[in-house]
Amino acid sequence: PPRTNQTNLPPLGPALFNASSRVAINGSIDDVWAAILDFPSYPNWNPFVRSAVLTDEAFIPLPASEQTFAANRHVIFQVQIPPLPLPVSASTPANLLHSQVSFENITAL
Repeated sequence: PPRTNQTNLPPLGPALFNASSRVAINGSIDDVWAAILDFPSYPNWNPFVRSAVLTDEAFIPLPASEQTFAANRHVIFQVQIPPLPLPVSASTPANLLHSQVSFENITAL
């Protein structure tokens, strides 16, 4: 069985709040990495995310042909906290009382 305490992430630094989690995923590294980088598919499998759109520096959405994860890009997440109940798909309506928007910078891969 996989060891869930292994990580290639840097140690957590001091902050007011740190959160982390680990989970063993039954899939190849390539398949999992492809799913993580496929932002438009997030609403189909992630109960937290209703949309994830890559943008330019001014947070203007990039064309569909440029929705590719890369360092120094930006992303807007529309999320549900707490998450929607499973199962979810892209057509699952958001709970507006639990909706939040997050503007993020992609600093590294």
